[in-house]
Order: sequence, then structure tokens, then C-alpha cells
Amino acid sequence: MTTYYTSSAALGGGVGSYADPFTLQEAFDTATAGDEVRVLNDGTYYPTATIDVDTNLGTATSAIVFVGRNSADTAEEVATISATSLTSGNVMYINFGVTTHAYVHLKKLKFDGNVSGTPIVNSNNFYVRGLHWFDCIFTNSDHYAFNSGCYNSTMTRCQFIDNASISLFGFRNGLIVGCYFEGSGTGVYENALFGCQHTYFYGCVFRNVGNAYSDMGGFFNCTFDGNSNQAKAIAANVSNTTPIVNCVFANYTTRAIESGSSQISSAIKGCYFYNNTADTDFTIDSTNTLGGADPQFTNTTNGTEDYTPQTGSPLIGAGQPSLIPNSSASDMTSKPTIGAITAAIAAAATSVYSYVANFTRLG
Repeated sequence: MTTYYTSSAALGGGVGSYADPFTLQEAFDTATAGDEVRVLNDGTYYPTATIDVDTNLGTATSAIVFVGRNSADTAEEVATISATSLTSGNVMYINFGVTTHAYVHLKKLKFDGNVSGTPIVNSNNFYVRGLHWFDCIFTNSDHYAFNSGCYNSTMTRCQFIDNASISLFGFRNGLIVGCYFEGSGTGVYENALFGCQHTYFYGCVFRNVGNAYSDMGGFFNCTFDGNSNQAKAIAANVSNTTPIVNCVFANYTTRAIESGSSQISSAIKGCYFYNNTADTDFTIDSTNTLGGADPQFTNTTNGTEDYTPQTGSPLIGAGQPSLIPNSSASDMTSKPTIGAITAAIAAAATSVYSYVANFTRLG
């Protein structure tokens, strides 16, 4: 394994050492299976052309790893990549152009849009597989923040913040664990997800975003807060093959779940509804749903939000953790433990809410 370095100040022609680092494109072109690329947070990266990932690939047992590090290389730290220097108009600034398993891991990287009509991350085909994202941020895109078209990939503890259009598009046969989706709060009709077929969401928070589409996938122990600003949490492209289990739906102005089919009622289990103009457009089995009282989240203020239920919350001890399928866990991420918010709740292991509730902004 070789360790390479990149720097925001690199001009090209370096050897990839700490003293003479690569540009980002040079690093993607050079690193091979088992290598680690340390993206130094020594300033914001401003690529002037699309970064293409189509030269070298990792393997199932030896991935290529890109990780943000502080400038002294003593610890992991979020490194920011900005699209400011790109030309606007349907360009993307990191593009996965391979048609097979890439086996690339990306960690502690912030992708900042800032260009009109620009997907932050893109795959120009629907066949790339094996992308694994950890603690990354996707923000400020007015187009698709993540226009992936990828399969068999995972995201863990990533944050999608202030994207005016669709945050996550075309993520298929995937696993999303402990991620955070937040809208800009401007009243824009913001879609959290679209085209995410057969993708499972565990322990995610959706705040001030609407229309999460995940047909034939599922939502487990997620919290949806419309912030009295979004119309619907989940709408269309959901069916009785889309389980919605142990989730919280609060503060939506039209209805929390809209399906157009009563069949989906059989897929909703152990969910909690609060302060929605309407909860659904179909009849829910009352034995499988709860609601009415304030869920008593710790803090819902933008920027300091913490959706951990306070002591005495009706969410605690009310869920159905036995409904979480064991078969959906990935070998690349840890399967969430239901109720592991505090030691006391974790011991009970029966909370409606998930193990990921309080989010420290990554950068």
C-alpha cells in the first residue's frame, strides 16, 4: 500500500508525497488498489475541470481510499472541494465513468456546489458499483447533489445540506446509514431522494425536505421533520413492498405519506405521527401506528438540531425493533442498533427512534 497526498495549492507535476503533493486529478489517476490518498485540508480545493474517476480501480478486499486530513497530517479532518471555478450548466466536478465495481472509499470530504445546474457527484452510466462514502458533506447544489446512477454502494453518516433540488438521485441496491438530509429553509419544494430503488435507509434524519422516493427499498428508524415548511415526507413511487418501520413523521403541511394506494398501509409498522395536516392519504392500521403527543425532540433549531427524544418522550419504548430485517445489513457498514441513543435507551432497545439523532456539523 502506498500513501499519497494532495494539496489545494498543488499546481501539478508533483510526486504525491507530503512535501510534493498531487492535485486531486493526479491522485485519482495514480492511486491503485490498497492505496490511501490523504486529501490535506490546507485550503479549499477549486478544480477547474471535471475530476474523472475512470483510470484505476480498487478490489473487494483492497479498496482505494480518499480521506480528508488536517494540514499537519496528524488527524482526519474534513477537506472542502468547491465547484466555484467550474463553468455553469450541467457539468459535474467529480465523475465516476467506470462500468463495473470501482471499490473506492471516500471519507471526510465536503463537496460544495456553488454553480448553477451542477451535479456535485455524478456517474455517467448506471453500472458503477462499490462506492462507499463515510462522513462526507454534499451542499449548495441547485441541481442533483449526488447524481449517482450507481448500484451496491453505501453511505454512512453523510450530510446533505441546503441543496435546492434533489439531494440523492439514482442510488440503487444500496444502504444509507445514519445520514442527515436538510433543506435550505427557503420554502423551495426540495426533494430528498429520487430514483433510489431497492435502497434501505437506517437511522436517517430528513429535516425540512420532502418527497423521499425509495421504491422497493425501505425506511427503518428514520425521523422526518417537515419543519412546517414542506408538504410531504414520502410521496409516490412507494408501495406495499416499501417497508416504513419505526419512523417518526412530524410537521408536514399536506400529509406525511402519500401513496395513492391503500396497499402501502400494510408496510407501515411502529411509526409515529405528530402535527401533520394529514398523516396519509389512506387508512392506516391503528395497531401499527402511534401519535398525538409531542415527540419531545431535544432541539429542532437549525444548526444545533438534536432529534434525540428527551426523557419521557412517547417515542421511547414504543417501537417494533423485531421488524428490522437482519438481511439488509452490509459488510461495509455497521447495522444500527435500535434505540441506541443513550445507554439507558440502548439497554431497552425498543425506541421508535434510531441510534443516530444528534448531528455535529462536519464542516
